[in-house]
Amino acid sequence: MASWFWSCSCGCWMVVTVMATWCLVLLLVSEYWIALDKAAETEIVAAAASYIISTRETPSSRLLERRLTADKRQIGGVRAGKRKTRCRGRYVYMYTLPASFNRGLLEQCDRLSVWTNMCPHIANAGLGQPLNDVALDLTSRAGWYATNQFSAELIFHESMKGYECLTSDWKRATAIYVPFYAGFEMSRHVGQKNVSVRDEAGKRLGKWLQRQEQWKASGGRDHFMVSGRITWDFIRSSSSPESWGNNLLLLPWTRNMSVLLIEARPWLPNEHGIPYPTYFHPSTASQLQSWQQRLRHSFRSRRRRLIGFVGAVKAKNLVRDRVFDQCRKSSQHCRMLDCQGESGGECHDPHRVMELFLSSTFCLQPRGDSFTRRSTFDSLLAGCIPVFFSEYSAYSQYAWNLPADSSSYSVLIPESELVMDGVIETRLLSIEVEEIQRMQEKIVEMVPELSYADPRFQGRTEFVDAFGAVVRGVTRLVGEKKKNVSLRTKRKILPRFTEEP
Repeated sequence: MASWFWSCSCGCWMVVTVMATWCLVLLLVSEYWIALDKAAETEIVAAAASYIISTRETPSSRLLERRLTADKRQIGGVRAGKRKTRCRGRYVYMYTLPASFNRGLLEQCDRLSVWTNMCPHIANAGLGQPLNDVALDLTSRAGWYATNQFSAELIFHESMKGYECLTSDWKRATAIYVPFYAGFEMSRHVGQKNVSVRDEAGKRLGKWLQRQEQWKASGGRDHFMVSGRITWDFIRSSSSPESWGNNLLLLPWTRNMSVLLIEARPWLPNEHGIPYPTYFHPSTASQLQSWQQRLRHSFRSRRRRLIGFVGAVKAKNLVRDRVFDQCRKSSQHCRMLDCQGESGGECHDPHRVMELFLSSTFCLQPRGDSFTRRSTFDSLLAGCIPVFFSEYSAYSQYAWNLPADSSSYSVLIPESELVMDGVIETRLLSIEVEEIQRMQEKIVEMVPELSYADPRFQGRTEFVDAFGAVVRGVTRLVGEKKKNVSLRTKRKILPRFTEEP
């Protein structure tokens, strides 16, 4: 009896063991097919493959591994195919320049400008120091930094490193990017009496480029570079030590390529304006949407000021003087941050500037040292309707980032009308509430393509930011050049300035 019980017990345990083994096998097979159903998720495939490799190698596990590897290759092929379709006409090749043309300059950041120590400003991929204004919700966690207005070339370069359609095959590229920090090179030598020293880097870069097979293939017509300064800093024609800037944009090799600057000469087909960097650099779509909701809420709760203005009187600038004077006289409706005198430092305080713009319905944007202003983009990011006094201040500059219909987001008061005292206040008070609301909503829609997303986060691919809009524009431009088709952009081409700034 005991013998029979022992035999039965062993048999039962054997059955249980076999059944448990089959359950485990079925569980593994089931999870394998679930993984295959979700094969588009690379992480799942990688995890499954990792599990198989770590287990005992058996004929069945080797078969399973081969099938998963094949599936993974197929998924990679599908994704590569999708990328090829998505990036058609958008591929960019980026030169690896000698460090002396870009990264090497940053090693002496305290010498990048004769006016400012740029070391704090080149931190965080060019975004500068994080803001921490909880009251205004201007914090780094919300995407806000004290960004220098001349940092565009560094931010652009850092953003290009993560560009989804960057290619190592220059023959495949639509456009070729030259990451030269032209603005930093200019500003570090601006006080140099020997003009040859100011011009040296541009000449050296031209010689380097003309030795490259990429340049020889097109003569530079598919090349582009980005500068964080205005065009007037690079067109010095005089050899006088007192003359301003360098001669980079007068060199023959730069005339074939596209040059992107925060202010361009709008009558030249190879120069194009790109947005000044602002203080806002969202890293995710949720950060961006949160700020847009904040703006809409401020519109509903009614902004307490009609007009805001940040600026100072400029020598030999009659327009600026008249705007300044009219704002001062209209103290009931216009609040101003005077950038001169003891309070001048407030104009460089992001908190004070944004507080003024966030509480104002209209923001005055007269030309200053040149026709464009960083203040224009700060005010737009704050939902403040810009008031221009010259078409050169925005309409002829930023075709890739601003709507073609300028009246949809801004107001133009011609400079000639400023001779009438109080014309600014009268004109803005006459605008209907419905029209103001329409312009405000349009500005909210514009916010993504006016903001340079944080280059350190992949979240910038969730939406088209200022960088993405510029790259889209320049690849289309170069693509049309390659097709030898006359490109009709939305940019309003205006005649040559009657006077240079």
